[in-house]
Amino acid sequence: MTSLSSLDDLMVDSLQLSCAVSQTKRDHSSQLLQDTLKEAQKFLSQISAISPHEQFQIFLYSKICSRRLEAFLNAREEVMLID
Repeated sequence: MTSLSSLDDLMVDSLQLSCAVSQTKRDHSSQLLQDTLKEAQKFLSQISAISPHEQFQIFLYSKICSRRLEAFLNAREEVMLID
């Protein structure tokens, strides 16, 4: 089980990441996209290290889950390859 402060930090990060992902849909700035991709990859590695119950708590808080982030990363990588 993750410490409470670490879980709180992940929840805050998840909310910020959720906002950043939403913002990339409206603002197609390459710098914003690159920063969001880096943060999404970092966050995915962090949540893969916690329990499914804690992952679910984060999902309830911010609606961010690994499947959504993986889909975001895959879609953006395909767009970057086309450009």
